[in-house]
Amino acid sequence: MKGYHFIAIAGVCLALFGCTTPASTNPEGKQPQLIRAVNARYPLEAEKKGITGIVTVQFILGPNGRVVSAKAIESPDPILSKAAVDAVMQWEFVPAEKNGKKVNVLMEVPFTFALDAPK
Repeated sequence: MKGYHFIAIAGVCLALFGCTTPASTNPEGKQPQLIRAVNARYPLEAEKKGITGIVTVQFILGPNGRVVSAKAIESPDPILSKAAVDAVMQWEFVPAEKNGKKVNVLMEVPFTFALDAPK
């Protein structure tokens, strides 16, 4: 029987606010706030091959609250990397601020790709 899959992005908030940002070192700064997250889709090819694991995506959040660029810095497979990066590129934030100005922020987030056990 075919197993079902799910994507967990548990710890996203911890990852987002645990990162060193310009705002976190400045009492006048504001941390970015996630307002729209898109879950990664588990690629059918990865599911068929039983590929699982954690993909860590590093990304730059621009001063407009949109993700400017993203790349997988740790991944068990390029197929999962692409799915995670594609999802992050759709995220939106209230931008970070430092000294009253909106700034770029380097951030990281883990995506866990796992297959449920057959029932």
